[in-house]
Amino acid sequence: TRWYGSADSGASSRIFSDVSPSVKPKLTPSETTIGETRYDLQTNTSVQNRFYRFSDGTMGATWTYGVIDGSFSDRGTGYNYSDGTSWGSVPTTRIEATTRTGWPSYAPWGAAGECVLAHTGGLGLAFNTRTTKGSGTWTQSIYAYPATNDLYWPRMVTSGTNHDKVHIIALTDPVANGGTTYQGMDGALLYSRSQDGGATWDIRDALLPGMTAAEYTGFGGDQYAWAEPVGNNLAFIVGDNWSDLFVMKSTDGGTTWTKHMIFEHPYPMFDEPTTLVLDTPWVCDGGTAIAMDASGTVHVTFGLMRVLNDDLTDGNTSYFPYTDGIAYWKEGDPVFDTLAIDSVDARGALVAWMQDIN
Repeated sequence: TRWYGSADSGASSRIFSDVSPSVKPKLTPSETTIGETRYDLQTNTSVQNRFYRFSDGTMGATWTYGVIDGSFSDRGTGYNYSDGTSWGSVPTTRIEATTRTGWPSYAPWGAAGECVLAHTGGLGLAFNTRTTKGSGTWTQSIYAYPATNDLYWPRMVTSGTNHDKVHIIALTDPVANGGTTYQGMDGALLYSRSQDGGATWDIRDALLPGMTAAEYTGFGGDQYAWAEPVGNNLAFIVGDNWSDLFVMKSTDGGTTWTKHMIFEHPYPMFDEPTTLVLDTPWVCDGGTAIAMDASGTVHVTFGLMRVLNDDLTDGNTSYFPYTDGIAYWKEGDPVFDTLAIDSVDARGALVAWMQDIN
């Protein structure tokens, strides 16, 4: 509360109350259960785009669904829809009629429809569409994988006035998952584009410049995420604890791409059986998020952690569980030369951290 008045005893005085800018009013969230699952591995690192709020206030949401314990033979896409006022009943089946899937991406499709892309683990990517969001029958097609490798952990967004341009990034099956190397990479991240809603693909399984075997040994599942497109601007982020952290951006709807480095890993081309790491560098933990503002400028946040690899015989790397932090970067900012938390803080880029309150 502040008092404003006058030294003149004859002048009137007033009392104003205002809210301190450093204190936010208490928010009481409204929560609604929209779905359930016993299959609880929703991501390996970064989260897919599984929720969309349409311009009319309606909303669609998806998740990996499965309730039959063991092999989860019923695993697939859980889906629910809100008309802007209330959500539908909690679903008891997946949207894929007969195909076992996982890791769905959800996006608007066509003038008033919606689509879901998920991996199948053997058949390629299951692409389900319907012309009216929230109702009707889903139509499924299969995006066939490259000749030698299935595709896993896909991410999909749509762009264009009628959301008829479909953009996919997906990972070739890594060796540890039963796959083989692809063009010299153990887990290659490939880009594909359709300009007619998925009927045909004018760019298919492309290795983008700066993401080839010349720069990386391979990538891991879910270490990448899309931003929601803005006009012809597309962008996705890639990075985890043993690779660079960077953004790939296109300003022409996916025809050409530019790589924007955020952090160069101190151990490039890291390979666990041969790369000994006795120091404990600060790195990105693989949890990332990315968005573009109305002008198409990219903004990202990512988690911090410390790692080492002091044993080349155990097939594992190590990390420090109680190191943490969330850092921020936007397009045009300089590359981080270190992700040590004090340095990130000094740069003004540390936006969250675990507090020691006891």
